[in-house]
Amino acid sequence: MSSGARRAALLLEGVTKRFPSPGTGGPVRTVLDGVDLEVRQGTCTAVLGPSGGGKTTLLRIVAGLETPDAGRIRLAGGEVNGPGVFVPPERRRVGFVFQDYALFPHLTARENAAFGVPGPTGRTRAREALRLVGLEDVGGHRPHELSGGEQQRVALARALAPQPALVLLDEPFSNLDAALRAGVREEVARILSRLDMTAVLVTHDREEAFLLADRVVLLLGGRVVRAGAPEDLARDPGSRAAARFLGETNLLPAESDGKRAVSEIGPVELLAPWTGGAPPTGRVEVLLPVDGLLVEPFAEERPGPSAAPPLAKLVRAAFHGAFQLLEARLPSGRILKVRSPARELWQGLLSPGQSVRIRPAGPAPAYPRGDPDAD
Repeated sequence: MSSGARRAALLLEGVTKRFPSPGTGGPVRTVLDGVDLEVRQGTCTAVLGPSGGGKTTLLRIVAGLETPDAGRIRLAGGEVNGPGVFVPPERRRVGFVFQDYALFPHLTARENAAFGVPGPTGRTRAREALRLVGLEDVGGHRPHELSGGEQQRVALARALAPQPALVLLDEPFSNLDAALRAGVREEVARILSRLDMTAVLVTHDREEAFLLADRVVLLLGGRVVRAGAPEDLARDPGSRAAARFLGETNLLPAESDGKRAVSEIGPVELLAPWTGGAPPTGRVEVLLPVDGLLVEPFAEERPGPSAAPPLAKLVRAAFHGAFQLLEARLPSGRILKVRSPARELWQGLLSPGQSVRIRPAGPAPAYPRGDPDAD
């Protein structure tokens, strides 16, 4: 069943949460400001935003561990938060994987997984959950006898054992080293997909959100500023502020006629705004991701009325293993960042000191220059 045909498993409408500032008499701090969010059944939604931006508070409100100051929450078709309505956490059928896993050190992996499901049913469910996460052989081990990845999967097993309607994951891979993180998160994604489980993941890691989620919700300043498929956000973050947070992009001044923008690297075809309507006209900035630029090595000047865009000088190359991140200085002095495969370094095609020509790989979004609402 396609995600478009799935019903909403979780629905937030106007959820707001404020906290008093530390000390007495300080101003109230709004952490969540009218958040609307829909999560379709059987999908994974990533809430992406900076550290301290309200992501964990959002999860805790959904789980019933915090109460919102305003707004409504519906879970599996029933209202769990709203004016005069509060369903306690134990009745929400929500599994929670905490950032630090929160395993009980004196309990075995099997006992941790069974926690929250009493009696023989808990023992049976714990065995099933540990089998699902591939840890049935270490059910008798205590947390200190397990690796970080195994502890993470025990925490997931504990969240799955009560057969929840929704699983919440709070930065679940942040405590793992880089070598382990990629494998564990791919395994978790396979488990959730195999179970057709509905999940909400919060993270500050762009790569993690784009890799794991069917849909990404960008939370900045306590508000949802953009939501969509990962590839849609990568192509058009929706604003300068969103682009700056997601990183790995360039903003280049240009003049737009509503279809194309003329920039220092030549004409750029413009994308229609994700909110609808036509691209802006006049003075704009085009958004050029580091993966959205083509670099022509060994380029030469081409004088004449139909001259190609001017040459740029490669001034820096940072090696990242599978790719290199190049910095190219345009004649104006502006620096563009471009990502290229590492093989082009080995082949001597792109290295500092070379003259190159840079072109957009496809259509790009544009934002009006000097428009405060574009930020």
